[in-house]
Amino acid sequence: MAVGIWQSIPQPMISRYLGQMGWDWIILDLQHGAMNWETAYECIHAALATGARPLVRTSVGNPGEVEKALDLGAGGIVVPMVNSLEAATAVARAAKYPPLGDRSLGGDNFLHHGADYFERANEGTLLLVQMEHIDAVNQAEG
Repeated sequence: MAVGIWQSIPQPMISRYLGQMGWDWIILDLQHGAMNWETAYECIHAALATGARPLVRTSVGNPGEVEKALDLGAGGIVVPMVNSLEAATAVARAAKYPPLGDRSLGGDNFLHHGADYFERANEGTLLLVQMEHIDAVNQAEG
């Protein structure tokens, strides 16, 4: 079992303390928290330094934000307001490199992780979608 916590306060020191306290994962809240992308990057790497898995909740169900959070080093994504099958498919494809998805390559992060980076990234990326409307629930059940 893995146990985690939500962080909405934009302080890398808090991410480090939470990781040192033994939380397995930390969700950095860009939807309702006061965090911006620069601070999210710092919090992601503070959590990684402790062995905690940083997840990012994006501000909207935007596939571009999914890619950005993963490029910054997040180990997973929580995407709010995913209210249709089409939206879920779009964010899922944004989280995976080809041939499983459409995630583009940004920066040189892959250079530091070996020849099997793309395969490991596809296998290891956690994606959670939040269905927050009754129509989404009805569509999922149908």
